[in-house]
Amino acid sequence: MLFSFFLVPVTVSSPIPPYLEVYGGIKEVLKDAELSDDGIIAVGSNALLKLSARKEPLFYSLVLYPERFVGERKIYGVSFEPSPDAVSRELKKTLGVKKILILQTGNSKRYGNELLSSMKKNGFPVDTLNFKPSFLAAALEKKDFEVLFVLPDPEVITTLHLQWLSLYCLKRGKILVGISKRIIKAGGFMEITPHYREVGRLTGEIYHRWKNGERIKRIYRPEKVEVRINRKLGKLLGLNHVP
Repeated sequence: MLFSFFLVPVTVSSPIPPYLEVYGGIKEVLKDAELSDDGIIAVGSNALLKLSARKEPLFYSLVLYPERFVGERKIYGVSFEPSPDAVSRELKKTLGVKKILILQTGNSKRYGNELLSSMKKNGFPVDTLNFKPSFLAAALEKKDFEVLFVLPDPEVITTLHLQWLSLYCLKRGKILVGISKRIIKAGGFMEITPHYREVGRLTGEIYHRWKNGERIKRIYRPEKVEVRINRKLGKLLGLNHVP
């Protein structure tokens, strides 16, 4: 369901809490009077896809892998996936330095490379694996890792896949982590997601800077994140010193 808030050119993919939190952050930064038809803000991938044919400059917020949409068009905004450095910091703070395997898809490969570079810079031994369901078990057995870090791609890596990965990791004493609020529900240990309100504020700031004639980037990664941990699972895995 797509709808636009009355008198405000902000289109939201659906009225679910994350998108409404983002909208609230946008409203904190921008007053209604500041918004105009000069630019439109899309919250979520479906809203961005719906508005992508419009001629006005388009701003997006909480969009997964926005590079899929950013071409020659004037599209600017904030991705769903957080800053790689923010992710690396949270991993080091929670788990220390461990061997990490990044599980990625074709859609997430660019972000996976950014994360790979950041993790190496922060001292993590890290490798990547492309997600292929038919060969996943065999491919995982060939990799040396302590933490399996799953990049989000809900159309490819389903909840059933996450549940299988959770059991795989639990049986082998490995730690399942990811950028998704589905990780712990599927049986994983740790999930890292952007702070939705902060994503909205950052989107509003980008829009405001553009209106003032400043030069802005096409893609911004949220620096503020939220971390959730399954402490019961942590005890089973011997992670007794998790902050």
